[in-house]
Amino acid sequence: SMVGFLGGHGTYEMTDGTSVLKGDFYVGGALTNTIGWGKLETTGRYESAFIDLATSTVCRATGLLRVTGGAFSLIGETGRLVFSDDGVGNLEIGATGLVSVKGLDFRNGRSTARFVFGPSGVGTVTVSGDMAVSAGTKLEIDMSQCTAEQGSFKLFDVGGTFQPFDENDIPLVGTKQCRVLQKMTGVELR
Repeated sequence: SMVGFLGGHGTYEMTDGTSVLKGDFYVGGALTNTIGWGKLETTGRYESAFIDLATSTVCRATGLLRVTGGAFSLIGETGRLVFSDDGVGNLEIGATGLVSVKGLDFRNGRSTARFVFGPSGVGTVTVSGDMAVSAGTKLEIDMSQCTAEQGSFKLFDVGGTFQPFDENDIPLVGTKQCRVLQKMTGVELR
């Protein structure tokens, strides 16, 4: 599955409910060696693409995965969520949004992972495997609507290897005094 492709723009937004998808999910395009030369997978069968994916220069797509509520899950053999493979892909998690994947990649340093708190907290991204963060990827935390007392909020819960965000790429929005902790098991806010 892909959000934003061949220079296009796409948004996948959830506010409630459950979305369970099988396989990998690309936000902000995919490189041709990822999807195959000139072929796209659509609903289990292959269709020809009407562009030469091997030589095209228009493939810089933009995509956004926004989960403000509900649960977004990837299942299957890999279940990898990939941002900015061939463009700009962003993630936004809201007050009750949950994301569960086997692997998570922020590629090319063009992504922003944004957590927007509601009055009592924010959702979590759970990665059962590895999480890769390329240099330049931003982690933006907006606590301007949060009225909850100080506590601990898990943003990324990682079961495998975790590459941390650069501390200079983590802006905090809001009046709360918090500390971002990056550990081998992910990212939390205290």
